[in-house]
Amino acid sequence: MLTRIYATSWIVLAFIAGVIFLTGNFSMLVGVAFGFICFGMIFMGMMFVLPSTVVHPAPPHSSVRPGRQSSFLDRSRAFGRRWFSTNGVEVRKPKYH
Repeated sequence: MLTRIYATSWIVLAFIAGVIFLTGNFSMLVGVAFGFICFGMIFMGMMFVLPSTVVHPAPPHSSVRPGRQSSFLDRSRAFGRRWFSTNGVEVRKPKYH
């Protein structure tokens, strides 16, 4: 959703700049103002759009059948798979009480 808002705001800004240019009112002062707006839009994209595009859904967890105790070997293999995983750093979701 934020990506659509960000892209739409760039399109609206380009349209406004085009209208101002075609009417002949695009002076140096207006260009500097549009430059500041574009500078702010780039940082808005870094703060809002990049984190939403980098995140990926977590893989489904495999459930252990109830009543079955996992052996030490199973637990050590699972620990090794989690420790040497190439998925990156695990980020825990906050628990809101």
